[in-house]
Amino acid sequence: MKLFGFLKPKAEPFPKFRDYVRQVVRHNEPSAKFENNDNGFILTIKKTPIACNLKNLYATYSRDPRERDSVVKQWIDTLIMEVPEQTWSEAMASLRPTLKTNEYVKLANIQMKKANNADALSARPFIGDLAVIIVREYGGTLTAVSDLQLQQWGVTLDDAIRQALNNMSVMGFPAPITEMRSQGSLTRGGAGAGDVVGLVFEHDHLTATWLLLERFRDHIGMKLHHDFVVAVPYRSRLVAVRADEPGLVASVLQSARSARNISYGLTSQCYHVDMTSTGGKVTIFTGKHKGEGIGDGDMFGTGSMGGTLQSITNAAALNAPALGSAGAKSAPMVDFSQWGLSEPTDGQGDEVATPW
Repeated sequence: MKLFGFLKPKAEPFPKFRDYVRQVVRHNEPSAKFENNDNGFILTIKKTPIACNLKNLYATYSRDPRERDSVVKQWIDTLIMEVPEQTWSEAMASLRPTLKTNEYVKLANIQMKKANNADALSARPFIGDLAVIIVREYGGTLTAVSDLQLQQWGVTLDDAIRQALNNMSVMGFPAPITEMRSQGSLTRGGAGAGDVVGLVFEHDHLTATWLLLERFRDHIGMKLHHDFVVAVPYRSRLVAVRADEPGLVASVLQSARSARNISYGLTSQCYHVDMTSTGGKVTIFTGKHKGEGIGDGDMFGTGSMGGTLQSITNAAALNAPALGSAGAKSAPMVDFSQWGLSEPTDGQGDEVATPW
């Protein structure tokens, strides 16, 4: 029973929600064909199969069933968007590195195989649960770069990663939304008493990915004046606290575990960054700072780029080429909703209850 109309409606069962999504897709693409499965359906448009895992979309809808129409519309708008074919030189400026979990990469490849796609999602290990993929960013949509795309461009995954890192290197660092200070205060805008002992960054789809860049790790280290523990529970959030603040470290660990199942979630692992060397040596945080780490010879390791990224070719032209540029267009990529190769740039993770 509703009291004064304040109670949210109950979410409909997943099969019924899936049928509604099918109905909306068919309205947009009358020729679309569907094959249901446990996670959603295989959608075929113009003879191109697209494996659609609707579980993440359903979870988003379930948090507020009143938003069903807008949630599904946003998904459809991205799903049916076509990405233009481009040469390497045309695509360079649109490349971005993006953190994903190893499980994400594994399941994306399973879905691609089920869709009879001879392609695979290109990924490079970062540390622990995390891997790095490359995406092309076009006004509101991120589309992952696959093995076949790299072959067509005639470049390696590491070439693409370096270019994507170059592109990020000329962007401004995100500003922290909250500073935690030694006298127990929480401040915004940089004002407050006491030393800064923690920073919370909550910005856009690249916020967590900044952990890849040595210069950003140095930036945090200079603000905290110490080694730090960092969490990246979902793509738009990065939290760093001094490693000698056990209360804050415990709070970060707890909040990272709480964020496990939210939209665009990454990992409940936390990482220790040792600032005794330029770029900060990153290891998995075990409580003793002796977990698995990134080797100095790795492209994400300390000193790997000498403090200055090389060959920032086209990086200043950060606006991606217009979608109307010449060239053939490819079909939408596989599985927008959770395990696949396209997602929107907006839509952040749900807020996680923390004292900061």
